[in-house]
Amino acid sequence: MNIVVSLLKKTSLYNKIYHPYRVRQEQIRFQKRIQNFEKGGLILLEKFAAIMDNKGIPYWLEFGSLLGAFRDNAFIKNDFDIDVGVQLSDASQIYKLLIDNGFELVREFHVRGEIGLEQTYLYSGTTIDLFDFFPDGNAIKCNGFYNAQSKQIGKYFDICVSEFIFEPFGLMKMAFLGLSIKVPS
Repeated sequence: MNIVVSLLKKTSLYNKIYHPYRVRQEQIRFQKRIQNFEKGGLILLEKFAAIMDNKGIPYWLEFGSLLGAFRDNAFIKNDFDIDVGVQLSDASQIYKLLIDNGFELVREFHVRGEIGLEQTYLYSGTTIDLFDFFPDGNAIKCNGFYNAQSKQIGKYFDICVSEFIFEPFGLMKMAFLGLSIKVPS
């Protein structure tokens, strides 16, 4: 099969028609995700925060969402999802709460057996990525991508995983787009 694909990629039909078509379709999908986020991102964050706050479950903005909150007091331009940190020990309770409140689990990554790396949920036409943080000695760790078996609902594949190590931190509330959202202090 790979030989056939290699040969097709050398044809003018592929280079003039198929490849540009695929690139354009990917651009359209990306723009649609951005548009969905612009319409539903704040709705998703408000719903997520209300669920977590109602049950007393710690969460905080993380990665690009945290950067946008502090730097711009807004979502980063052309972003298409929300990044949130949660405690690994709360993962099963969070899953049940989100599913019960209309969120759909669309992707899940695992590292070290059952330790969660990331879960992506869909709500209001956009996605939120939950990164599981866990204590390890005097540090708090979270995984990103680099060479580990991962699971996307129903599919297994290799992915890169990195480990992020943080000093322990507390949480504080921050005004963000009319909401009171938790961030690392």
